[in-house]
Amino acid sequence: TPAVRQNFEMALADLQRSAPHARLIRLDHLPLLQDNNMFSDFVHLNRSGQKIATAEFLEKLGNDLKRP
Repeated sequence: TPAVRQNFEMALADLQRSAPHARLIRLDHLPLLQDNNMFSDFVHLNRSGQKIATAEFLEKLGNDLKRP
């Protein structure tokens, strides 16, 4: 729901403020992971979703490690 989404975004903003040097890698905005068929239940990615998420995570992590 919009209220849940807003609370989630506020919690992430609070986290970033409390740990400003922490780098958050977000996968929740990936269009491919917006498909319910990528999940085995309401929370857990299935094998297809895990493959997409892992590849994106490793790419973002690699990009973060290349930053000065």
